[in-house]
Amino acid sequence: MAPCHGAGPDRALFAVGNPAPLRLAPSAKNSHLLVLAPLEGITTAVYRRVVAEMFGGLDGAIAPFIGTIRGLKRYAYHLRDILPEANGQEPLIPQILGADAEGVAEVSRACAGLGYTQVNWNIGCPIPNITRKKRGSGILPHPHLIKKVLSRACREGLPAFSVKLRLGLEEKDEWREVLQVLNSFDLDFVVLHPRTGRQMYRGTPDTAAYGAFLGECRHPLLYSGDIRSREDLRRLAEEYPETAGWLLGRGYLSRPVLAREIRSGETLEFCMKDIAAFLGVLSEEFLKNGADASWVLGKMKLYFGYLKHGADDTAAAMEFWGRLRGCTEWPLFEAILAGDL
Repeated sequence: MAPCHGAGPDRALFAVGNPAPLRLAPSAKNSHLLVLAPLEGITTAVYRRVVAEMFGGLDGAIAPFIGTIRGLKRYAYHLRDILPEANGQEPLIPQILGADAEGVAEVSRACAGLGYTQVNWNIGCPIPNITRKKRGSGILPHPHLIKKVLSRACREGLPAFSVKLRLGLEEKDEWREVLQVLNSFDLDFVVLHPRTGRQMYRGTPDTAAYGAFLGECRHPLLYSGDIRSREDLRRLAEEYPETAGWLLGRGYLSRPVLAREIRSGETLEFCMKDIAAFLGVLSEEFLKNGADASWVLGKMKLYFGYLKHGADDTAAAMEFWGRLRGCTEWPLFEAILAGDL
C-alpha cells in the first residue's frame, strides 16, 4: 500500500497475464482463505488488478457473473471481464448466472477455453428482475432445477464447479432441500450468504442458520456477508472454526487494507492520501482501457461511496466527498485528488 507520505505504486506492477486458477480441494480446511466477493459493475478486472497490487492480502477473487446466453449470440462481449489480457496474476474464478442447464454448460465451456479450471454458479443473487426468472436465489425453491443444472455442468471435460447461494428466496430454511442436492455432486466448495433473497442486504446475516448449514454440508464451505472488520471475522472464525474461507465484499470495498489487517491481526493506516492515490491509479487504469472520462468520474464517485466509510479520518473523508459528489469536470477531479481545492 502506498503510505500517506510516500510515492505512488510502481507502474510495472500492473503487468497483465493469465490469471492463476483458484481452487480448493474437496478436503481443504483453510480458515485463512480470503476471497474478493463478486459485485456486479464494481469488482471488475481493472478494480481487481489495481486493488491487488496496491493493497494485497487476498488469495483471489470470484468475478462478477456472466449471464447465460443461448442461440446465435456470442460470448465475446460478456466474457471480456475475465479475458486473460484484462487480468493480472491474481487467482480468479469466473461466475455464471443462469437457470438453463445447457446455457450454464456453454458458459463453463467458454471459460475453459480461456484457461480457467473452475467456475462458480450464482444461485444467490437477490435482484428481483433476476429472481423472477428463477435465476439467482429465484431458483432456490426449485431443487429439481438445481439438480438438472448440476447434472449437466458437473461433467468430465468441463471446469470444476462451485456454488454460491443464500438460505432461500422467501424462507430461511429452503436451503435444506437444496443442500441435499449439492451434497450429491462433486463440488470444489460452496459459498453461503446467510440471508434470504427477499432480504436483499437488509437486516443481519443469520449466523445460526449458517452453523446449521455448515454442520450438514459435505463440501468445504466459505462464509459471505457483512465482514467489515478483522474483529467481525475473528468472532465468526471462533464460532465456526471449520469454515474453509471467507468472502470479503462491501467491507473490503470500504477498507481495502482489511485483508492485510485480518492476516496481521493489526490495525493498519488507511488515510485520505491513500484513498486519493488509489482513486488516481484506478481512474488512470480505466482511462487506459478506453473508458470515457465522464464515465470514469461517475465510477470514482461510486467507489468513494464505499471508501468514505473505511477511512481513518472521517472528517477529511466527508469533506472530500462534499467536493467530489458535485464534481462534473475531469480537470476539477484531478485538482481534488491533488488536494488543490
